[in-house]
Amino acid sequence: IRHSEGRLKRAQRLLQKPALGVEDLMVLTRDRAGNGDNICVYPVAPSYVETSGAVIMRPATREFWAVWGHPDSNEYERFIVN
Repeated sequence: IRHSEGRLKRAQRLLQKPALGVEDLMVLTRDRAGNGDNICVYPVAPSYVETSGAVIMRPATREFWAVWGHPDSNEYERFIVN
């Protein structure tokens, strides 16, 4: 939980902008610049917890973007829900 709380605080700092777009949120999910509180996490002993994907949704337009695996090394794919 300690690491999750650190990532939450980092995300809140990174999101302090007047207007955010989909690209801004993608950049957030790819964050590796934290000092132990990166948003995009790679496995490290002893827990080997890692980011396994991310989703960004825009309900008003019925769009969402998803990425499988680490967001910083994979591309998002856009979907429209009918």
